[in-house]
Amino acid sequence: MSDLLEIPNLNQRAIQQLRHLGEHYLFGVKSSKSPANNRREAWWYTVYGITSGIYRVVVFSSVLFTVADRFLIIGLVMAGVCLISWVTVPVIRFVRYLAANPQLDRVRARAVAVTACGAAVLLILLGVVPFPAGFRAPGVVLASQRSQIANQTAGAVEALLAKSGSAVKAGQPLIQLRNPELDADIASSGARLDEINARLLKRDANEFRGPGTADAIARLRDRPVEKTFDG
Repeated sequence: MSDLLEIPNLNQRAIQQLRHLGEHYLFGVKSSKSPANNRREAWWYTVYGITSGIYRVVVFSSVLFTVADRFLIIGLVMAGVCLISWVTVPVIRFVRYLAANPQLDRVRARAVAVTACGAAVLLILLGVVPFPAGFRAPGVVLASQRSQIANQTAGAVEALLAKSGSAVKAGQPLIQLRNPELDADIASSGARLDEINARLLKRDANEFRGPGTADAIARLRDRPVEKTFDG
């Protein structure tokens, strides 16, 4: 940029030009002189000084947020270095400038008042204007109340009886499972029960046989059966 405009030491002269504008128009220092030789240079110094400062802040902030998004610790270290080099050191130098610079001997009270007003306006803007304040970090969300549910028998889910996110009560069925092995065991148990019942009937029939058994069975067959129903 300095070679393109054919102005040597563009950055240094731009800083001197901004300082001259502040001393002359804000603090009222009449002896302050501009480093520019003409209005064109003064305009370029002013524009370059402001835009280059904004450019540095935007670029470094983008790099800082990108690094902090992936490496939080490194981002915090870079933010600390940025805070010291961009805020702490300039503020200390500016306070020394206000307190001991000989050019401000006659207008020191005005310089301090203007600085205090500027700081107050900046603090008000920072407190009123909403700025995004947040960062991304990995984490785990834990529920305040948690219940672990486990079925006692294995099986495949056949139907969902409760929708996801709905409120349920204790003892309420949540899912319906199907286990073919369990169905086979139930059928086998039923067959064994039928076999046992058949054996018991056969034993009772053998014990019931004796003299006059045929006549007793015939009388039982011919005897009318009375059926009563309750309810």
